[in-house]
Amino acid sequence: MRWMQDKPIVVTVALTILVVAHAVVAGHWAPTDIWAPLVALEASVSATLYVGLAGLAVAAAGFAGVIVIFGLEAQSERFLIFRIVGARPLRASWLSVVATSFGAAALALTAAVIAFLNHPGVSPWLFELAILLLAHATFRLLWLLTKLTHVVQQEDSAKLRTQRKIPLDMVFPESKAG
Repeated sequence: MRWMQDKPIVVTVALTILVVAHAVVAGHWAPTDIWAPLVALEASVSATLYVGLAGLAVAAAGFAGVIVIFGLEAQSERFLIFRIVGARPLRASWLSVVATSFGAAALALTAAVIAFLNHPGVSPWLFELAILLLAHATFRLLWLLTKLTHVVQQEDSAKLRTQRKIPLDMVFPESKAG
């Protein structure tokens, strides 16, 4: 499963293929069309749902940006090592959490516009893909946050060990016999 960590684009492409396959199957077999009730709604009602998801995705992208900046700006030795060792996979994940969240927002907004343009059959599939991409970005962001907090914990532990060191002359003071 390392490829899922190192290659977020593969996960994004797999989710897109999954949604396309679901749409094709639903077009031929009605019981798999979970979006039929959404298509039956008025455009304003379904568009409200789509725009709501877009807002959630933008909020996730903003939070992801904060986490990425935190990871990029930390200058301690442990963070430098973390960034150097992580290199390309880390960079791909950092870009992915922001780009995928914004992509989910764009898909949700596109679904809303398409619903208003009287093509409600396409909108739910864009919505489904937006949901899956947002979930992917959120899980990846939580994974990155876990890794970052681990680095911070290691750094804090090292600082605490250094601060707790007691110089030998305090433990064994030299006697001042004179």
